Amino acid sequence: MSYTESRQATAAHRLIKQLLKAILEASGSASRVCFGVIGEVEPRQQAVIEWVASSRSHQKPPEGGQPIADWDAFLPALSEGLCAMLPRPNALTRVCFQAFSATSMLVCPATDEHGRLAGALFILWDRNEAPPQAEPLGRLMAAGKRVGGQIAAVQALPIPF
Repeated sequence: MSYTESRQATAAHRLIKQLLKAILEASGSASRVCFGVIGEVEPRQQAVIEWVASSRSHQKPPEGGQPIADWDAFLPALSEGLCAMLPRPNALTRVCFQAFSATSMLVCPATDEHGRLAGALFILWDRNEAPPQAEPLGRLMAAGKRVGGQIAAVQALPIPF
């Protein structure tokens, strides 16, 4: 990787972190926000490539990929361009919840300019925090979809990540 490519990659990662921090602040009480991409590790795996945490949370997300099967509970919604609120883990999502010590999770799609699903934005709440309800949740979902699209656009740039 050349010096210029390295600088571009650093700038892209910095931009993604800023977008994640904006969603963390917009969420009000979330403990962390992560961006996961599909196919980064293997075609049927996802990997968390960026994350930010509130000052209350210090746990780092797991390294490496997780099977896309763990996404089965919300992949249909993401494929339709919708966010999914998972208030508690089930057998399919338990691994993801346990990896982040979360009790509630909002997942929003990260779609590129062609409408293809590139990954997902995960907004997580710990047991001491409650996710928003009704209208504030709707606003957070809309913001999550916007930021997911922005991150997908950054990921689509011809920069080696």
